[in-house]
Amino acid sequence: MLCCLGPPPPQLDDRGFVVVEAGGRSLLLRRKERQFTAMELICAHQGARLGEEHIGPNLIATCPRHGWQYDLRTGRCKTRPEYLPLPSYEVHLQGGELWVDLPEPRGGA
Repeated sequence: MLCCLGPPPPQLDDRGFVVVEAGGRSLLLRRKERQFTAMELICAHQGARLGEEHIGPNLIATCPRHGWQYDLRTGRCKTRPEYLPLPSYEVHLQGGELWVDLPEPRGGA
């Protein structure tokens, strides 16, 4: 499912991030040099959404349900490292807009 995120936000620099909505998902959008990435903000434990209000210093997100923590630089769960990291997606700049190809939602569209 190809989703347009719009033009690159002007406040997005190499150290920053913005939270965007696309395809019914909350994504952390980051830029490093000329590459953009998007990471899905959903806890692996019980599927709670991790909004911008749950992101603290050093890009550590804390789940509002049970306090699981994620390092948003890597997507790894600090609380339970054996869990898979948060899903990440490549973002492409085309025609002045950012595009991300997301998998279809589980259970059909």
